[in-house]
Amino acid sequence: MNQHFGEEGDRTGSLTRFMATCEGLREDVASMRQLMSGLFESKIYKEQARLWMEWVTMELRFSTPEDARRVYLKAIQCSTDHPELLIQNFLTFEAHHGTLEQADSATLKCRRLQKRVDEKRAKEAARDKQKRVEDKKTPPKNKQQQKQKKKKKRKKK
Repeated sequence: MNQHFGEEGDRTGSLTRFMATCEGLREDVASMRQLMSGLFESKIYKEQARLWMEWVTMELRFSTPEDARRVYLKAIQCSTDHPELLIQNFLTFEAHHGTLEQADSATLKCRRLQKRVDEKRAKEAARDKQKRVEDKKTPPKNKQQQKQKKKKKRKKK
């Protein structure tokens, strides 16, 4: 798909996902996986938890829980937009489909991942706070900026 139209031709990957679903319905799971793994070669799609969840759903529908687990393990490492969504769904998946050992292993992995996510967000929040402080210290360059700053102060009161 990308070779003909590029990433701009199918920004949401909907056509590729549709084709993968059709392959699953035809019971050609290998082609389904090839299409989905090809989709995730692009960084645009690789970071989207919603798309990873769609692939997991396909694996559960057309294949086995073991294959879905494999996708979940990839997904929790790659997705950056909503990692909590994947973490929660993976833990629920293991509670339903996994053994006690698999559930414990998933819990440990997810705790480590959540810790990294929390640390990253804390750094981003500190960086944003520092930027806001620096912006307040910087005097306005023109009259328009002075007016905007005064309006903000009035709104706060």
